Amino acid sequence: MTPWGRAVLRGNVPNGLWGRQPDASGDGIIPDRILGIRLTSPPVDHGTSTGFLDEQAISFDPINPDGNQPLSGEPATGPVPTRPGAVIAAIQDGIDTIATRNNRTALAQALTTLGAPLGVLDTDLSAYAHAAGTSFTAEPMLVAG
Repeated sequence: MTPWGRAVLRGNVPNGLWGRQPDASGDGIIPDRILGIRLTSPPVDHGTSTGFLDEQAISFDPINPDGNQPLSGEPATGPVPTRPGAVIAAIQDGIDTIATRNNRTALAQALTTLGAPLGVLDTDLSAYAHAAGTSFTAEPMLVAG
């Protein structure tokens, strides 16, 4: 482990800023004056472990009651969100299909026509399909419409 360190920084300074010094050279430079100190610390050892993580450290706050969540004390209005289930599976099963890829291509072409080109699209969406199964902590809430 590298120890803590310190080094005195020295350099030449102009006599005009430091006052008249007897050791100033003919061009007004005073040699070898202390300009500062450089302090160094040992490198950080991040280790290889996160340490103990209890259940509370990785938990999330559920939305209770399930559904209505007004932003203030006023009653909620509009349709009530529900968790119909199987939404994550529908995302997984539908994100990497020919129809989805064709729709993405058509949308990209329409945006290009409107002056907002997206560039080359990733045509392999299998990683997104796989990630959908691990990205959600709960089934999404939906509003019927």
